Amino acid sequence: MIRNLLPFVCYLTMLFSASAQQFKGFSTVSSSHNMTVEVTIDVSNNEVLLVLTGPSNQWFGYGFGKSNMFRAYAIITSGAGIIEERKLGNHNKGGALAPSITWSKSTVSGSIRTDSIKRLLAGLSSDHFSFPTSASSFSVIWATGSGQNLAKHNLSNRGLVNFQLSEDIHLGEQNIPVWKLGPNPVNDMLSVRFSAYSQQTVLDIFSHNGQHISQHYLGNGTEFDFSVAHLPKGTYFIRLSNSKGVDFQNLVK
Repeated sequence: MIRNLLPFVCYLTMLFSASAQQFKGFSTVSSSHNMTVEVTIDVSNNEVLLVLTGPSNQWFGYGFGKSNMFRAYAIITSGAGIIEERKLGNHNKGGALAPSITWSKSTVSGSIRTDSIKRLLAGLSSDHFSFPTSASSFSVIWATGSGQNLAKHNLSNRGLVNFQLSEDIHLGEQNIPVWKLGPNPVNDMLSVRFSAYSQQTVLDIFSHNGQHISQHYLGNGTEFDFSVAHLPKGTYFIRLSNSKGVDFQNLVK
């Protein structure tokens, strides 16, 4: 029986791979500093969307494609919400790069700042990181602090992760309606709101390290509410899925 299904499974895999135009990844790099990275690669529009979070009252930064600071392309956000691109030096802040960001928004909720950033996939120069256009992985370094020179961090406020991109697969042009998760950060009751009627939708909650915690069958409609009072404080990964596709968001409690 399983052997007979293999050609069909392989066919679906090839069909989805050929039609996929987006690749997506998410990582909680530091739950103690509320630092998360979400990357969405839109190949058809030659664009990358970065959603970067960190503390709202001090600078935080992410470097892409390098395992250490030296000559890394980095996006740094100041405690005042000013976003800049830099080529880092050897344990120093290096120099500012020509701006390649085409759109950005910085918002604060409680102690967490969220930066949403768009730019082209290819780097503006050899000093800018070029994002991949397929399912792959790359290094991301991160740090946060209050000093201005971005130098000599201790192990508690810097780190390195291997960031993984995977195909964000949908059937044809069918997608989950635009949805909003809130409040975020959340205390007790979590709400999910859709821009259009959604059918047979399932919401899964994962811990920051990928452990599956719970599953909620939302059913049909546009508005859903349920309790997350049992969840300890921390950062979580939310997966929403139905017959039309899969989408992801991060949640902080």
